[in-house]
Amino acid sequence: MTKTPRQEKAGEPRARALVHTILGVPVCRNDTGSQNNQVDAVIHPAGRALDDGFPLEVVRVTNPDRRAQQSALEKSAGEISIRGLRRGYTVMIFDPTLSLGKPRWLQTRLRAYEQWELNPSSRPQVSLITERFHIFTNQLPGMEPGDVWVMTAAEHSAPMSPPQGMYAAMLEELFAPGGAVGGDVLAKLNRHGGQQRHAFIWGEAPEHEGFGLLRRVQPGDLDYEPDPDLPTGLTHVWLALSGHEGAAVVLWVRGHGWQVHHLDEIRTDDAFACAIHPPDD
Repeated sequence: MTKTPRQEKAGEPRARALVHTILGVPVCRNDTGSQNNQVDAVIHPAGRALDDGFPLEVVRVTNPDRRAQQSALEKSAGEISIRGLRRGYTVMIFDPTLSLGKPRWLQTRLRAYEQWELNPSSRPQVSLITERFHIFTNQLPGMEPGDVWVMTAAEHSAPMSPPQGMYAAMLEELFAPGGAVGGDVLAKLNRHGGQQRHAFIWGEAPEHEGFGLLRRVQPGDLDYEPDPDLPTGLTHVWLALSGHEGAAVVLWVRGHGWQVHHLDEIRTDDAFACAIHPPDD
């Protein structure tokens, strides 16, 4: 009896095409359902036979609770007024868990900052840049003292560099025991073996601000990003933002650091020209 070929998971064909475009070598579908626990694809470096390559596993991380929080945050974004401030501010929110219904955390931060401005020598400096939010002191036209314009990361389109260490911490969180990526990804890669083992992660902006920042991260932004502490054997991790074709693709390579790739077009020629063996009868 002939087995029905396994349908590819959402995101697998595009992941293969992205890796193929960036590396310039064939990236072939591998998991056709003929065997159990196959990796999704195999990368075939130049000069190697098609039966000798590096495993690639594609995974999508989502979090319905975070998506709901992001939706609530976006609905509450806009202009708010905080009495007693000496100027207007623009605030960029990355963390959807921050409350804007009664933003006491924001009032406290802005008032403390203005107090520090008045007497910096007697007070510790108040940071306006964190991984959860960025506060800008440059006023928009027409702003009055106390006007605060709040935007979510999804609304903002201007280039903005991610805080140093964000992506390293994000990968460590995703690959931690019980993390969103899951141990089966590492198990499949290790079972296949090879000098290189690649994990391709599709993420959503509400899941982690690092995925949202892929819309505007630029080459050079991650030149000083530290290496993550990831399980031995994992050599390459790809990060891409689901549903946003113009977003960058970030690649971490063990021993070589971080790369940021912006692609004008995606090649699909060799990526889909690989010989696929039919399922066993």
